[in-house]
Amino acid sequence: MSSVITNYKACLEKGDLDRALKLAKEYLKYNPESCSARITIASVYLKRGLFESAEDYLFSAFCYADSSKDKQEIYAKLFELYYETQNYDRALFVLNKFTQLLKGETFDTIALKAEVYRAKGEVQKALKILHKALR
Repeated sequence: MSSVITNYKACLEKGDLDRALKLAKEYLKYNPESCSARITIASVYLKRGLFESAEDYLFSAFCYADSSKDKQEIYAKLFELYYETQNYDRALFVLNKFTQLLKGETFDTIALKAEVYRAKGEVQKALKILHKALR
């Protein structure tokens, strides 16, 4: 069973999106509670620009996320999705949820937050966030 998970994850990492999608969907048929398969399917859809489908799979993955690691991965993918689609308020929301799971901000999460504000056109706010992080 774990070799199938490794296989679809390895296909995704290699960029073989068709095979990753096929294997993850097949695995999901027999393991409908698989958070990992749902995240993999969402990742493929995200890479293909199928944002609504990616979001649907990520939301369904939450129902089966047993670990903080799973939830962090889901929030990271949601952040990527919302940033890509320029839905910056949602990107900030999921980034804050991700940060809560980490039990505090890291330099990377602060830099991402600043980047979202920069993308929103709020350059002064982005600079303020970065200055605060560097203190």
